[in-house]
Amino acid sequence: MYINQDLGRPEIYHDSNGNVDVQLLMTSDNIWMAQKAIAELFGTAVSTVDYHIKEIYKSGELNETSTIRKIRIVRMEGRREVARWRQSYDLDTVSELKFGALDRTGE
Repeated sequence: MYINQDLGRPEIYHDSNGNVDVQLLMTSDNIWMAQKAIAELFGTAVSTVDYHIKEIYKSGELNETSTIRKIRIVRMEGRREVARWRQSYDLDTVSELKFGALDRTGE
C-alpha cells in the first residue's frame, strides 16, 4: 500500500494472532482513519459509523472541512496498481464517536 509521501505512512497494528486490529495514518499533526478502520476499532458496522459521523456534522459538534481528508491509496489488484481516494477522519472525529455518538446509542 502506498500513501502520499507528505501524509506519512500507514500504521497497522496487529493482535496476538497476527490479525490486523487497526489501520491508521499518522501525520505530523494528526491521526487519520477510514470509516472501515473506525468500524473495526469499535466493533460495529461501517453504516453505523457513517450514520453517526453525519449526525455529528449535522449537529455542528465538529467541522467537516477541518476533520476530513481525502487520502490517495495505491495498491495492487491482480497485476495492476490501482489508485483510489479514500475519505479519512481525524482523531477528533474518532474521539467524538467513541465518547459521544456511539457511546450514547450503544451501537
